[in-house]
Amino acid sequence: MCFEIKGKGHYANLYASSGMTQRTCIELLVGTDRVKQVAEEIMEIAYTGVDGDGTISIEKIDALEKIGMKSLCEEI
Repeated sequence: MCFEIKGKGHYANLYASSGMTQRTCIELLVGTDRVKQVAEEIMEIAYTGVDGDGTISIEKIDALEKIGMKSLCEEI
């Protein structure tokens, strides 16, 4: 999933009346066995050497439910 987010972080947008900057947020669901590899690949590709390159947050998901099917997903 990919979507735009707004915030004030380290660098304010001095051209916007709110001071908010716009960023892109990407969410990935990755199997436990691939988490470290995917995080390392993202860091390698996204790295520019500039403070504020981004953040990777890794969270465990205990369960996913499919609303339309009213059932628990067997695999993530």
